[in-house]
Amino acid sequence: GGLLASWDANSRKIQMDYYYVRLLRDAVANQVNGNHDKSRLVARLGDNGARVAAVLNLFLPGMRFIYNGEELGLDDTDVPPWRLQDPNGLRDPERTPMPWDETQPNVGFSRADPGDLWLPTNSADAYKSVMRQKQHEKSSLSLYKAAIRLCHELPAAMTGGYVPLRTDSDQVLAYGREDDETGDKLVVLVNFTRNKQASVKVLDSHFVIGGVILSSANVEQANRRVDLRAGVTLDSDEAIVIKKI
Repeated sequence: GGLLASWDANSRKIQMDYYYVRLLRDAVANQVNGNHDKSRLVARLGDNGARVAAVLNLFLPGMRFIYNGEELGLDDTDVPPWRLQDPNGLRDPERTPMPWDETQPNVGFSRADPGDLWLPTNSADAYKSVMRQKQHEKSSLSLYKAAIRLCHELPAAMTGGYVPLRTDSDQVLAYGREDDETGDKLVVLVNFTRNKQASVKVLDSHFVIGGVILSSANVEQANRRVDLRAGVTLDSDEAIVIKKI
């Protein structure tokens, strides 16, 4: 569902609310942003959009799937015609090796002769290597690591149920996660507009005052205090996670 739904607030809300509200009690949910048969997330949504999609999906209930290289924000590779391997279509651009260290042969993936690799490495994405992204606290890799750590630390994200929420903007999607045992609550807000800030009110959230603990743009936050009823400001192409204070 998540892989196929249109990238806009209304389509995503309809798909997610329908799916999670009707999910069988013993079923394990999942939302997938990419796989080896689909053009890479950055190729479809751009760098910022890919980061937004990561936050949107990682805080949903169920299993978390991250396609190889998605956490680095890799783009599709321009594979020369003579190196293509896929007999069933043009799926090779999303299947090229992951860059580990751009100072090493084949960006650290293999010491083999470059011509012997099944598919070539993407030289255009060499700067997105694991080694380089580890050094930057706002890199795509740092965003994924922070999001996954929070998902393991926060009861609402770990075991909480899905809560459909409404905002006063047709460009901003909201959903909640709530853990009944601990009372831990989260709200995730996603601004789908590409070039405009949004100030949005969450009309039916189960708490009012919260702290922003993660941003797709700036990664971890120092619990910036927000009032969900008064309005929360998001940058264009930004997703944020708010924890009940």
